[in-house]
Amino acid sequence: MVTIVNDGLEYAAKLLNGISVIPFIYMANGSGSTGEAVDETALVTENTTGGMDRKEATCSYEADYKAKWVASWTASGAQTIREIGIFNDDTAGKMLLRHVYASNKTLADGETITLNLILTMARPAV
Repeated sequence: MVTIVNDGLEYAAKLLNGISVIPFIYMANGSGSTGEAVDETALVTENTTGGMDRKEATCSYEADYKAKWVASWTASGAQTIREIGIFNDDTAGKMLLRHVYASNKTLADGETITLNLILTMARPAV
């Protein structure tokens, strides 16, 4: 599951009416494994070294209300990925969402990983 966090909801609403014009185009990964929560403002343990630093994602729109982010990293030394997040800044900024995978993905030195995240916008059930 992906959790849209409180800051994400706030800044998405601000984007809709032009109060904020800073899009959520940066993807980060980390090794944190604690559960997702709506009050989070950052990844639990963001990877910032070894070639795993936050980067601008390739962003696109897919039919049927889907926002898509794609980014690739090449590990320098062994690295572990367990969580990913979408942000509106390359070093700080507001987090839109966080996802925690069921298990660690361990990368060997020189191994490349590409992460795809798709968020489908939907109306709430009534």
